[in-house]
Amino acid sequence: MTTWAYEFPAQIQSALDQVEDLSWSGDGEAARSSGPCFIAGMGGSGAAGRLAGAALAAAESELPLWVQSDPSVPDWVSSSTPAGVMSYSGNTWESLVAFEELCRRGNRPWAVTSGGELMRRARAAGCPVFPVPEGYAPRAALGWMLVPAFSAVASDRADLRTRLRSAAVEVSAEMETWRSGRFESPRDPDEVGRRLAGRVAWVYGSDGAMSAVAYRWKTQIEENMKQFAVSGAFPEVAHNEIEGWAHGLSETPPLVVLLEGGAPGDLRSKGIAAAREEMDRLGLDSVVIPPFGQTPLVQFLSQIQFADLATLQGALHRGVDPDPVDALTRVKARIRGD
Repeated sequence: MTTWAYEFPAQIQSALDQVEDLSWSGDGEAARSSGPCFIAGMGGSGAAGRLAGAALAAAESELPLWVQSDPSVPDWVSSSTPAGVMSYSGNTWESLVAFEELCRRGNRPWAVTSGGELMRRARAAGCPVFPVPEGYAPRAALGWMLVPAFSAVASDRADLRTRLRSAAVEVSAEMETWRSGRFESPRDPDEVGRRLAGRVAWVYGSDGAMSAVAYRWKTQIEENMKQFAVSGAFPEVAHNEIEGWAHGLSETPPLVVLLEGGAPGDLRSKGIAAAREEMDRLGLDSVVIPPFGQTPLVQFLSQIQFADLATLQGALHRGVDPDPVDALTRVKARIRGD
């Protein structure tokens, strides 16, 4: 899992190479229209769709995008709606149901998958398919899954791909310092992982793009570290969730993780500063993770990379194997009737 985590920037670069080789554009148009796009995907595959939308926001090219982690397809999605289905395994039943519903409506959804039934059905229906390598845990193939989704929903694809490639190079530079053991506080995944171990984490993002990253942190803590976490984003949590902080404490206090991003001094950053004052009043333990890099896209990718390494280091401190997801496997089998 750690080897795969370190591959994240290289996965992005390899996926970008494949996008160019295939002239991949998802819906086949030269550029996205300003209308909404729909993506169906569950778990790590759905995360790639959500993060693709957040990446567009981080690249200052936000377009309407709806990601549905559910087998249903909203009524507003028609035959002309740019749509895609993402399933790393290709056998996720919710994604297959969504694919069939899209086809029933006359849509021709693109598919991102490593194989399975989704690849078979998509090719049989003449739908665009972006094949990704097999053999990964789905959550560890994020770079491969993120890029084709990003490319399919972008308006100016060429410009955004160039910026994504450049950002991946910058993130790779920080990753190399981690690989050599040179961790610099507060961006020290080993220290953050140690502090996370055995505690409920409350993870909050500081802006729209970072809210999707905060959710990625939550799911990586849960899958890699086998412990519970919650996530949210400013400014919304300042209107509700903070009121519950004083009443959500237990004998083992949580660790509050604050993911910074965006311009220093903006209202969201001020929201985090104000929230920290409330944390201090309550005696909550918190850690602020500043972004790496100068551009929003680099900062966005760097916080994703940090989540992977910190949660894997946390699993090491807890003495748990991050790879198996036994509870998820049991529940999915019951749903399928196995």
